[in-house]
Amino acid sequence: MKNISTFRTAAALAAVLGGALLTGCGGSDGEAKEGGWPELDAQQVTLNHPETYKPVDKRDLPKGVAAEADVKEGTVQSARIYVQTKFMQAGDVDMAALGASTMYEFGGTPTDQKDIEVKGTDRAKLQSYTFASSGKDNAPARGTRMVGINVVGMDHEADPWVVRITAPQGKISQADLDKIVKSIRVTG
Repeated sequence: MKNISTFRTAAALAAVLGGALLTGCGGSDGEAKEGGWPELDAQQVTLNHPETYKPVDKRDLPKGVAAEADVKEGTVQSARIYVQTKFMQAGDVDMAALGASTMYEFGGTPTDQKDIEVKGTDRAKLQSYTFASSGKDNAPARGTRMVGINVVGMDHEADPWVVRITAPQGKISQADLDKIVKSIRVTG
């Protein structure tokens, strides 16, 4: 009996260490890697993003944003991924998704909404939409057609979170969008 217990303990330890090696070590933004991409850690929610997205220093984050990574072309912020945690009071994913949908850019047009699987939570929703850039605050030129994706869920404390991805149409591939969305995991 002792040999089986010892074997199980050793196997569990090997699985944990093997998982750490596969997913990378470290916890600060841009250091840990899964699937070859840097990690963006918003404490309750973590995701991976393409190398071209650069994390924003926590001191420079806009109010209400827990983590952000951007693509800049000169001074223009052409693409953006950001995470908001506890962005509203909500009792469930449906209410949080409704709240997130009100955050679409002015004049945004919803194109899809569906339930998706996100690691670490029972239920999450994906919302996709298009909108025209306002051209303000270092955004792409006014009128640039943009795509947006919201992934909305609840963390372990039943607080809502949203991951928002925006980019000019054609600037991010569907494969990269899918990979970002599949990398999202609830950690808190």
